Amino acid sequence: MATSDGRYPALDFLKTLPLWDGTRFSPLEVPRRLLALLGNPQDRVPAVHVGGTNGKGSTCAYLAAMLRASGANVGQFVSPHLTHVTERCLLNGLPCPVQTFNDAVQEVIDLTEREGLPASYFVLGAVATFLVFARAELDWMVIEVGLGGTFDATNTMKVPRACVVTSIGMDHMDWLGTSLAEIAENKAGIARRDVPLFVGHLPQEALKAVRWSARRIGAPLELPKDDGAISELTTDIAVPYLRQNAKLAAQVALALGLPLDAVRRGIRTARWPGRAERVVLRCATGVDREVLLDAAHNPDGVDVLVDHLETLSVTFSRFVIVVGMLSRKDWQGMAERLRAFGSRHEVTWIVSPIDSHLSLAPRTLCELLPNAAVAVSAADALAQAVAAADENTLIVVAGSIYLLGEVRPLVTEEPFRSIVEL
Repeated sequence: MATSDGRYPALDFLKTLPLWDGTRFSPLEVPRRLLALLGNPQDRVPAVHVGGTNGKGSTCAYLAAMLRASGANVGQFVSPHLTHVTERCLLNGLPCPVQTFNDAVQEVIDLTEREGLPASYFVLGAVATFLVFARAELDWMVIEVGLGGTFDATNTMKVPRACVVTSIGMDHMDWLGTSLAEIAENKAGIARRDVPLFVGHLPQEALKAVRWSARRIGAPLELPKDDGAISELTTDIAVPYLRQNAKLAAQVALALGLPLDAVRRGIRTARWPGRAERVVLRCATGVDREVLLDAAHNPDGVDVLVDHLETLSVTFSRFVIVVGMLSRKDWQGMAERLRAFGSRHEVTWIVSPIDSHLSLAPRTLCELLPNAAVAVSAADALAQAVAAADENTLIVVAGSIYLLGEVRPLVTEEPFRSIVEL
């Protein structure tokens, strides 16, 4: 779905902008002023606001599917996207029509130019998405925080119906702080007085900081409930971290008054591309290969990926792991965890560049992964992986969401959607 042919000039312009602005990545003055000039569309639809280090996307996907299963029309804001910017603005599980999103972005761009309010890629996309949602006559919107919480452009909603912090880990330390407590306090900044704040399973240091923030703001804190009813709903989810995120979404949905049947159906119909996603690659030779796509892009994310791979080692005796990482991430920490997995299993490593100026040089990563091969592109990495695999091999692609965005269209024609109909 290319936008470089001039048909969608606003989306072409969007790609020329920096992702974040300023030293605090998206100062709220600009999005607040833009939204106010647009009639505050962020406050026209009942919302659930979801932050956290990992698990935001899948928790949002489960919750949106549950709301949809209850008969609601649902908008879902996603960040980042996998393959196309319209995936940031989902309407009932499907990307917003390209022309609709282009027109909304253009409207916001025109406003920034008229008012002298320069905005980043993220701010323009978030404001445009709120505008699309307000005009779509939705019943609910599920809004994923882009980065952090306190200073994120999505933190402009006055009174969401519920706020959620899925997890706290060490990521984006240059923006959010160098301790779990600092990061947790920033992410808990989405809390609102008298609005329940649901949290996943947090480290004690992070939970203490979230408790303090919730008490200071006046937000009732809702701890995880692994009761029988919720656990029974999620028993068929094979991937442990997705099961935990589905439990959290179910807890929020039931607190919002959704019927149990809607929660159950939402769990069955929710899909989250690029997160523990297994696809069958039809090779030109007529041989099929299984591929696992997982957006593990920080040490905690790699930990849960490795746990999942350990369970899959009962089925697969070999792994070919394609990795590509961004230089601004903790790539040493991720490589260390992957290397430990490789010491216990037969693994072939292929390191890919990423089509981004932030891409970590593959040869730098190769120094930390034994006998790793270097690819010249994501397509070349996939070709090398297929050539190295046999019927007992699982091909894994991980390390950056940007890498998955390049690889996913090469391995499946399945479009991006967060809800499927049964």
